Amino acid sequence: MAKAFLSHSSKDKDLVRKVAQQLGNKNCVLDEISFDPGRKTLEQIFSELDSSDIFVLFISNESLESTWVKKEINRAKENLSNDYLDRIIPIIIDENITYSDTRIPKWIAKPYNLKFIENEVIILKKIRQALKEVNFKKTKFNQEIEKNFVGRNA
Repeated sequence: MAKAFLSHSSKDKDLVRKVAQQLGNKNCVLDEISFDPGRKTLEQIFSELDSSDIFVLFISNESLESTWVKKEINRAKENLSNDYLDRIIPIIIDENITYSDTRIPKWIAKPYNLKFIENEVIILKKIRQALKEVNFKKTKFNQEIEKNFVGRNA
């Protein structure tokens, strides 16, 4: 089953917690739910990020200033380039942030359609759709079917 890592600032926890509750524990990684007490925080973050299929970046002024989020973004970039991570979903949740904010890494700001989304239902739909697509890709039967797909021009 596909899993989404929810990267955020603790100051944005209310919104992220609502999204996580709707997704369920099996479909997402949220620090307060997923992390074991007594383990090193960075070690746990990287372990959970390394086993996730999707990296959801909740972009706010606070998250762009967070040392932890910056480390998560760097690890996500590594995982994406090594094909450990299927995709990244960057979502601006702060109305004062735009796609041109220089604190957003260029490899995220340039190719993604970044815009402000305040509605948690829309955020949930984006993440759920991505999880469905990843689950489809991961299923061996579906991989075989996809190979047999013929478009109207073929």
